[in-house]
Amino acid sequence: MSTLHCIFRLLIHGQLLMAASAASYVAVAGILVNEVPVPLVWLVAAFFGTLGIYLLDSVRSADREDAISQSVRAGLFRANRGWAILSGLLSLGVGGLAVVWAQVSFEAWVVLILLGVLGLAYLLPVLPVSGRRLTLKDLSLVKPLLISLAWLVGALLVARESMPASPPTSALLDSMLFGLATGPTLLLDSLWLDRRDRAADVAFGHPTIASILSVRGFLLIRIVLWGLPCLVLVLDSGFLIPVLGLLGGSLVLVCLEPDRMGFESTRVVAASLWRFTLLLVVLCWMG
Repeated sequence: MSTLHCIFRLLIHGQLLMAASAASYVAVAGILVNEVPVPLVWLVAAFFGTLGIYLLDSVRSADREDAISQSVRAGLFRANRGWAILSGLLSLGVGGLAVVWAQVSFEAWVVLILLGVLGLAYLLPVLPVSGRRLTLKDLSLVKPLLISLAWLVGALLVARESMPASPPTSALLDSMLFGLATGPTLLLDSLWLDRRDRAADVAFGHPTIASILSVRGFLLIRIVLWGLPCLVLVLDSGFLIPVLGLLGGSLVLVCLEPDRMGFESTRVVAASLWRFTLLLVVLCWMG
């Protein structure tokens, strides 16, 4: 295996691309809400916090869901389980130190702790439901909603905590518009990935919304979620360029079905593409 191929596998299957997409997303939130770049410390926190959670989840899933739906990634983490656990814990540590360095408010710590509990519930059975301890994946029908909400709340929290001394007067409105624009795409992204994993989810007793929909129903919900960001333009036509960047990057999630894509790596790239196109368009737009 060539060095270039190894690097590519690490980038895609080692969750580095997903972590970079998280940093891209919070960067866009800061720019659109505050009209200034997000401080580097918050990008570090978003990158390493996301990386840590996804690395540890990949270790947990290597002998479960991923063995069916993402065999290449599962094999990678089974072969490097110790390194993956160590890297995941170190990543969470770096992310946590970055948050401490950012000197967040008390209210932000409350939100961060709640997000941390949600992240923990994604990995371990800590949710008390009907006398049992469940993971977030056991609550499969609401999982995509909770994950999408966590991404959105985290990005808006970063935007709020990184506001300049004299924040724009439109910051509150822009926060709402950002949520209305990107929220449906976050849900589209999550449902699309659930469709990729539907065989594994059903096998392990976690049927998701995406797994129970027909082909036509799945296409319909994708089209609706893809087009919903356009409603933001009714409230503020100034969001036209960001919305176009959002729609352009997420169009692949409408045009292609994950279970008809032959390579795991292309699915990962397709799912995260819209965060990078959105950031690129917003950076060019803000000049």
